[in-house]
Amino acid sequence: MAGIDRDRRGRGIRGSWRVNQTQKGDYFKNIVDSACDFLVKTWPEELAGFEWEISDMPNQSSKQLARYRIWPSEKTITFYRLPIERIDLQSSADRRTHIEQVVLQAVAELVNKDPWELLDND
Repeated sequence: MAGIDRDRRGRGIRGSWRVNQTQKGDYFKNIVDSACDFLVKTWPEELAGFEWEISDMPNQSSKQLARYRIWPSEKTITFYRLPIERIDLQSSADRRTHIEQVVLQAVAELVNKDPWELLDND
């Protein structure tokens, strides 16, 4: 079988498939960056040196798909875009909230706090 591509029947690639994928990734990155920046500004001492990165999918063989991975000694979290966007998301209307909740959960786990504690810094 020949390689699979989107140029069926010699008519050329249809639509803006690549552009949409980039826009989705940018939207996700903007939300993650915004949430992490907020948390770093809110908890500067606890999150000093905190870094995050974004990857599409984890490299793993377990049955449960990870949404993020934490490296406590490096104060780093890798967020996996596809599992976060596609698991547990009921509708696109709450997409931003869902992504922010995952970021909050991951950062709370990194600093050994309850996620609600991170939002209440009076």
